[in-house]
Amino acid sequence: MSENKKQKPMLWGLGLDGETPHQYITKGENFHLVGGTQKTHEHMLENVMEFNHLLKKYGKQMEDLSRDEYYKIVEEIGGRRVHWGYFFPHNR
Repeated sequence: MSENKKQKPMLWGLGLDGETPHQYITKGENFHLVGGTQKTHEHMLENVMEFNHLLKKYGKQMEDLSRDEYYKIVEEIGGRRVHWGYFFPHNR
């Protein structure tokens, strides 16, 4: 992939507890969320919105974050590493 076409890092949320015919899909700045019950989907949305808020607070962009900075934000919003993975399309 050329330098100017590199993919931007994204937060992805996947809810696996949805047992209804409703399919929840939400896309926004720095994130894509798919699936889950309404409650699970709303919880994922709250987390990514808080993540984006903290990015702005620290004056960072997703592509600027190191692995340590990423997990610092995750911990700050009350997340656990077991539920968040760091899979950026570039090496840091």
